[in-house]
Amino acid sequence: MKTEINLKVKAKVKVAVMTLILLLFSSLSVLSANAATYYVATTGSDSNAGTEALPWKTIQKAADTMVAGDTVLIKEGVYFKDGTGPSTSQDTGGIQPKNSGSLGNPITFKAYPQHKPIIDQNYESMGFYIYQKNYITIDGLEIRNCWWAGIRTQSDSYNLNGLEVQNNKIYNINGPETENVGAIRPDDAVGAVIRNNYLYNAYGPKAAGIVSYRLRESIVENNEIWNAQVGIGYKAQYITGNITRYNYIHDTSNVGLWFNSTVGDTPSCSNHTVHNNIIYKAGKAISMWECDDGVSQNNKFYNNTFVDNPDGFFIPMNGAGTTSIETTQIWNNIIYNTVDGGSQWDTVIMMVAKPSFISLSNYNNFYETTQWLPISWNKQNYTFSGYQSASGFDANSMSVDPLFVDKANQNFRLLSNSPLKGKGLGGVDIGAYATGNEVIGAIPGTNPERVKDVIIIK
Repeated sequence: MKTEINLKVKAKVKVAVMTLILLLFSSLSVLSANAATYYVATTGSDSNAGTEALPWKTIQKAADTMVAGDTVLIKEGVYFKDGTGPSTSQDTGGIQPKNSGSLGNPITFKAYPQHKPIIDQNYESMGFYIYQKNYITIDGLEIRNCWWAGIRTQSDSYNLNGLEVQNNKIYNINGPETENVGAIRPDDAVGAVIRNNYLYNAYGPKAAGIVSYRLRESIVENNEIWNAQVGIGYKAQYITGNITRYNYIHDTSNVGLWFNSTVGDTPSCSNHTVHNNIIYKAGKAISMWECDDGVSQNNKFYNNTFVDNPDGFFIPMNGAGTTSIETTQIWNNIIYNTVDGGSQWDTVIMMVAKPSFISLSNYNNFYETTQWLPISWNKQNYTFSGYQSASGFDANSMSVDPLFVDKANQNFRLLSNSPLKGKGLGGVDIGAYATGNEVIGAIPGTNPERVKDVIIIK
């Protein structure tokens, strides 16, 4: 009798669960079925219906109208000073979505197929300002001449979900000298995807291609970034769990990839994975400046190529040191030719201020074309062999010419006779092209036409 009752209860629970699942899928289907596609053209009018035959004139009209699941297709032309007005502060102005999308039903701003729309803000406002709105996608636009940021997000709860920024060209970004100006500034974003963008000409002493306070559990991949102080900067508390991969960062003045936490933050600057990036002529390639002010653990850096930077890995102890950096792992990287130092120790291939900062460093290639190979370990300077002996790390690492295909034209693939072929941990090649099939930097043909002055890494 008891068994029969249990079976009946289980059957009822199963039916209830299946009903909930069906209701969920039904709700999603209704949302998708009701999703609208709108159109914007410079020849349109905001009093129109927003159809292809009767398009709106401004992108802001679409931003005011769209709800979850809706898409606006933006046609060719220059959208001059579009949005809600000037950015008199970093939380005003620009194109501002009125509503949020939802999981599986984002609000999408997208270029009309084969068109190249341009948003030009005349250095008066941000391109987009997304305040406490979730699941917004910006795809295939050219955004230029902005103040503060090309795209900026913000959430008072520090949780802004579902942001996707892909296939865009964002450039000529200026702002107050004291502020963190960025082509993309995804503050407070969780689970964001920033993919396949050209980001360049960000002006000011703190300007970056991508800079974010509290970006976490996000993917930053296949971007090409140049002509800024910083390539990518992760700042403040809770910057955890980001994957940074397949980016090409070059010709930045200060840092290629910068981690900067805040005193006492827990967790902070932890669980990041950085792989298959190229950083060239970018100041310090990797800097964990002030990460010892918070909790910095379990960061992995592998199969990257760093070329002609004043410093390679830079893991100093210069903050308050309230906690520490721990369990950093470094393998399969090429660090080639630190430059610009006037004397032997002005620049370093790698700096690790305390032995406890790293738990693994091996199968790397440290190569200098000068007569020395400066490595700073535990606040002492060493040659490569001296560092190996003092640290106990990098026993299987090398110091050889990697034999790039064409360094002069920034082709950092390895020649077939390179001594680094198959010598990495796991039997892969050392450096960013671990298998030879990687695409690093923005993918040609998938976003607005690239300027011609820098070669694409293919």
